Amino acid sequence: MRNGAPTRIAELPPSWHPSGLILDPYAGSQCWWQKSRWEPILVDKYVPMPGRVLADCIQLPFEDSTFDWVCADPPHWIRRSPLKRTSNFVNATASAWDLHATDRSHGYFGAYPDRSSLRHEWSGVARELHRVTKTGAHLIWKSIDGAKTRAQCCNADDLLCLVDWWTMIDCLSFKSCVSWSTASTIWSLWVRDD
Repeated sequence: MRNGAPTRIAELPPSWHPSGLILDPYAGSQCWWQKSRWEPILVDKYVPMPGRVLADCIQLPFEDSTFDWVCADPPHWIRRSPLKRTSNFVNATASAWDLHATDRSHGYFGAYPDRSSLRHEWSGVARELHRVTKTGAHLIWKSIDGAKTRAQCCNADDLLCLVDWWTMIDCLSFKSCVSWSTASTIWSLWVRDD
């Protein structure tokens, strides 16, 4: 917890704790899973690391109906250029960063060029996550509500991209953990539509 807001899956209410086979399609730094009992399948598009599947969230290399839970923390910034890499906890290779800088700005260090790109991507990811999950599967989706700020990030309305494939069953909102932001972190819990 940081300033009363959860930063790891284990800090969420017990009813949100995943079980069965778990997918993390935006593995990034893996900080969600620190000090936890879970061993999810980690996917990242840009940062090759041992024990991680290198793949795009819109075309996952898994069979239909594979996972029981998905825990996703997608990129949520909207900028005309990619975010600078400021984190020291990931040893990203230079080639991975270069690839990101020339790609369509989706991924761990990513930012979308505009809101329609964010919504298009999230909708495609929601559809693909539906494909690779079992009937009754759950999805934890972490995002930021920057609607009341000058921040160029997603807002609560962007979560509507998921409703064609998932039904929201719970939502938690916390004031940002970082001092420079007035945005809220939104943790939403979804169940797969069948």
